[in-house]
Amino acid sequence: KANILCGIVKRAIGFNAPRNVKMQLYKSLVRPNLEYSTQVWSPCFKNEILSIESVQRNMSSFI
Repeated sequence: KANILCGIVKRAIGFNAPRNVKMQLYKSLVRPNLEYSTQVWSPCFKNEILSIESVQRNMSSFI
C-alpha cells in the first residue's frame, strides 16, 4: 500500500517540486501507512523489515 502511495505522490507532484513539499507529502501520506500498528505487529521477519526499508529508500531518493 505504501508503494502505491509513493507512485501516486511521484506522479502527482513530479520531480521538480520543492523539497519541502515532497517531504510534507511523504510525512502525511506514506509514512503513516508504514508506521500503522508497528507497535502491535512489530516487524519480526527479515523480509518485512526489508520491504519497509525499500519503501523508505525509494522515497528518500525521490526527495
